[in-house]
Amino acid sequence: MKRWMMGAALAAVAINIPAPLLAADYAVVVANSNPVESMSKEDVQRHFLKNPIRRWDGGEKIVPVDLVNNEKQKAELISDFFNMTLDEYKRYWASQRYVTGDRPPKEVDDDDAADFFADNDGAIGVIAASKVTPALKEAAKVVYQSGN
Repeated sequence: MKRWMMGAALAAVAINIPAPLLAADYAVVVANSNPVESMSKEDVQRHFLKNPIRRWDGGEKIVPVDLVNNEKQKAELISDFFNMTLDEYKRYWASQRYVTGDRPPKEVDDDDAADFFADNDGAIGVIAASKVTPALKEAAKVVYQSGN
């Protein structure tokens, strides 16, 4: 009887694990003016890392933006999306700057994301899906979401 009660208690705890402790869902957003409607994970990798693609199909320069300000979430995102550690990602952008002149993605706070996308037609960013706000949706659209 005690084993059954212990098992039931553990099951109840497992079911009630808060969402932040589980793997986060991420959304990839691009400026609303961008004609792209959806992207695969591989498309996201090629466009965000500008490898080998440096411009959108319409000719607009790709502008990757870093919308994840929490280092732990950023490390998880980079691992999930780009199969790199955070250090490898930083080294990648350091080498890109040296070889191609491309700068690493600009870091933008959640509060400024809508304005950034409204002002940058070539912008692409990866953000926690829970942070895709109505204000952001006015300037950007979701073209990929993990877990879907």
